[in-house]
Amino acid sequence: MKKIIPLSILLILMLINPSAFSQCPDLLQAMVNSCSAGNTEGNNEFVVFTTAATSNVSTYKLNYGTANPPVTNSLSGSDATVKSGTGTVSTSGGCAIVEVTSPATSIPANSRVLFIPANFDQTYDLTGLCNGTNPIYVVYIKTNSIGGANSNWSATGTMANSATTLRYLQVTYSGSANCNGTNAPVKSYLATGNWPNISGTTADGNFVTWNGTTAGYYNNGCTTIIVPVKIESFSVRSLENQHFINWTTSVEINTEKYVIERSQNGKDFLPVANIPAALNSTLEKKYTFTDYFITGQPLFYRLKSIDNNGHFEYSNIIKTGAYTQGKGNCLITPMPVNNSLQVNWLSATSGVANLVILNINGSTVYSKQIAFKSGMNQKSLSASQLSKGMYVLKIINDKEVISTIFIK
Repeated sequence: MKKIIPLSILLILMLINPSAFSQCPDLLQAMVNSCSAGNTEGNNEFVVFTTAATSNVSTYKLNYGTANPPVTNSLSGSDATVKSGTGTVSTSGGCAIVEVTSPATSIPANSRVLFIPANFDQTYDLTGLCNGTNPIYVVYIKTNSIGGANSNWSATGTMANSATTLRYLQVTYSGSANCNGTNAPVKSYLATGNWPNISGTTADGNFVTWNGTTAGYYNNGCTTIIVPVKIESFSVRSLENQHFINWTTSVEINTEKYVIERSQNGKDFLPVANIPAALNSTLEKKYTFTDYFITGQPLFYRLKSIDNNGHFEYSNIIKTGAYTQGKGNCLITPMPVNNSLQVNWLSATSGVANLVILNINGSTVYSKQIAFKSGMNQKSLSASQLSKGMYVLKIINDKEVISTIFIK
């Protein structure tokens, strides 16, 4: 059967802050329980990582084991060889695949690389790994079972499927002392993790992705192996109480929806809106949403993408700029108004004001004196006495007049 392996790394991974390991390869994914016929599970296990420097494939090595750092098992680029198994790799468009069959092959920096035993026997669709038109480098590894010198890998299965202790993986790069077996960053997973399938932890197709060092667990069976959306861009532009949120995706596989989340302190986020996703698409999709929220202080936004198994990933966090309090900073919710409304406004001073509602003819239909404070103010009003139509609400004090239009 054909397996679809989309990109699990969201924009949050591509924009992560530089660290001490910035020059090291970054492990992204691992197939820890492959779909295979017979006793060849280990032949079909693989990992995906990104390179940080242009170098020959012989400089990269995957280590796996129960210790941290791991030392028990390995797949080494120095054992790159021609494919000997019946398996195939392909994309359905968007980028090419470069099959690496020699340790001397040079791979550019910031490339996506897949290490897999040379005698694998499954068919994998790698479309989701495409990053624009940049190719995917698939490295066939000669394991010890077929004569490899530095790749200790069991054909019957190496990665744990049901262990109750952590398993560790590490991609080393011999071109930097910071990226050797002692210093390179280590990723981990628990085989009894939250696998989204009813067959339990040992089900074929169990797949791990990492968001930084946090493991995510996926399984969509042996016909598809699906992980979340690939977000190409996420931006927020603010104009007083209007915040224009835009994002673009290039791959959406199994994606159900996006949740826009907002925070006033950068830590505590609340949902603002749910936006349906395209579900499955390999074409570029553009999304936009406008959030009407009044505050004189900066806001923080992030995007949460959720697949239809309930798994989710976050985008990077974007901080908006502050803007001047005063005239025009007034918002009425909901819009259109039903039988009640809430007025939200900013004031530069405190005191007493007249809150007035005018109909479209300029006649006053509501008037009340209210107290207000410097900063954010909220006032709930009944609108049951108002007929359907357009109205102007004004807050008038001796320093300023704040007004806005609403519709019932």
